[in-house]
Amino acid sequence: MVKWFPQTGWIGKYLKYTHTFERGSEIPPVFNFFTSVGVISAVLQRNVYFQRDLYKLYPAMLIALIAPTGRGKKTTAINIGLDIVKEIKSVRIISEQITPEALVMALVRKGPVLRAGKIVEEDRDATGLLVLPELSVFLEKRDYRSGLVPLITRLADSPEYWSSETICRGEVALKNVALSMLAGSASSWLSGSIPLEAFTGGFMARFLFIVSDGSTIPVAFPKPLDTKLRDSLVRDLSHIAKFQGEVNFAGEDEKAYFQEWYDNQYVSRSFDEKEAAYQERKHDHMLRLAMILAISDRRMEVTIPDMENAINILDENERKMFELFGEIEGKQTPVGENVQVALRFIRKRGQVGRSELLKNMFPRGISAGMLTELIDTLIEAKLVKTRIVKNKEKGRDIVIYKYIGPKTKTNRRRKE
Repeated sequence: MVKWFPQTGWIGKYLKYTHTFERGSEIPPVFNFFTSVGVISAVLQRNVYFQRDLYKLYPAMLIALIAPTGRGKKTTAINIGLDIVKEIKSVRIISEQITPEALVMALVRKGPVLRAGKIVEEDRDATGLLVLPELSVFLEKRDYRSGLVPLITRLADSPEYWSSETICRGEVALKNVALSMLAGSASSWLSGSIPLEAFTGGFMARFLFIVSDGSTIPVAFPKPLDTKLRDSLVRDLSHIAKFQGEVNFAGEDEKAYFQEWYDNQYVSRSFDEKEAAYQERKHDHMLRLAMILAISDRRMEVTIPDMENAINILDENERKMFELFGEIEGKQTPVGENVQVALRFIRKRGQVGRSELLKNMFPRGISAGMLTELIDTLIEAKLVKTRIVKNKEKGRDIVIYKYIGPKTKTNRRRKE
């Protein structure tokens, strides 16, 4: 995925600052990249937009960094970005443990405006960056119907006007909403806490879940951050915060490229409800990301390379994100959970012998016959394939299970 990260513009400078290309820390490169995307998303607020016929698409993004407990440096990645974005005083940062009412009140903004020779207080754009290093503190399964999740689902669409008497005491109105989020979570907590209805309700589809297994390279002494480079990032980000107006395609070739990709994406949507819900909004995720890549280079026009990089990055992330979705579903039933346990073991090893897998699964009460059923499920899903190895010494064949994973639909064609 790193090969599609920009090495120029604000994001390129941020990735240099975080030593992403040289692996100067144990933060996964994808976490540094999407943290930088989240920072730009927050400072742009509702200042820029992409016109999508019936609606305006704003750059506000909900990003969640997902990794196993104790790995991935999720909080470290978020805090590095937070240290920079907090210097931009126009960005309201919301980071406390929050209730629906508190979130609404945190987004309410008023300011002095000169009207008919008088200074009056008026509502300002309800924008903010919600920072949640531990998503589990913010969202529990029991909260799904309590108002918080439906509220975020609604605010994630950046409505021009929103009000509710049921959440706050009295009517509280929000004008011109743009809610961005940088969150972190352990994959084990997320897979055990999100109900399946979160997919069909649209909550999960509005997020970008950035999934990593954590760093595979130990870094005992991470490289220090360059303070001069940080100061340069702050100055550049303050200029980006002043961008205003409509972002367009650079030309007719860009429109044709998007049309072809959109059509292909439309006809190849998954039959899986969880994946399909995300794919219904993938074009918005892609355009937001492409918009941010362009603005990182101080351009108000989206080019084909911007879209190609955005598509490639999203496609690459989808493989692990959809596996996470499968784990969430699997946790709902014992059989589904066992399928996910077997899949994770095979994926981690790359390939594994049947006897070794059975030994690993036996403490969960899985018999040889039950393992065969689990493997048949994974084979039918085209996640695993079987091969037979002749073993003359033992006089019997050895069954090997190999992880092949889901196929991505990456369009990597680049116009010359």
